[in-house]
Amino acid sequence: MLQENENGIIYISGLSASGKTTLAYRLIKRLHNNNKQVMLMDGTEMYEHSILFPFEGRNLSDREARSSHSVRIAKWISSQGIIPIVAVIGQPVTIRDEWEDQFVNFNEIYLNCSIETCLKRDNKDLYNEKKGGNSIIGIDNQYIPPKDPWLEIKTDNFTPEEVSRIAWENITKLDWMRKIK
Repeated sequence: MLQENENGIIYISGLSASGKTTLAYRLIKRLHNNNKQVMLMDGTEMYEHSILFPFEGRNLSDREARSSHSVRIAKWISSQGIIPIVAVIGQPVTIRDEWEDQFVNFNEIYLNCSIETCLKRDNKDLYNEKKGGNSIIGIDNQYIPPKDPWLEIKTDNFTPEEVSRIAWENITKLDWMRKIK
């Protein structure tokens, strides 16, 4: 477990196309403008750049192994004085629980978005059946929302700018965030 004096983590979860990456990049810009060091750990980008290699499968055991590997990376980033922003589906619950157990200052932002809206927004083509096979969370596999997220934003109801504003207003109130120089 991280020491109390180390940075926390911003963990953004939700279905594919709920706005996780969009929010993450907007938060990174705001944090940089406030002289904070931050690093994005986007699940899709890390997967595409083989950072999570050799964990390429999409079944539960592969997802859990990939998550444990990602936790170690995030802890290392945090130990360097950099705030990790993790944008991942966060499925299943055991994976989110592992993340929460490993960080003293764990702040999960759950982007609650209907599957219908996600299908319309799918700019990464992740819901394409031919591309995803039988592992599309929210379609082939059930998505289980977080049981007690630090912040929940219903992204069906807001523009990306509004989602960013809501998240930022809450992030600036975090004690650990205010203590980072």
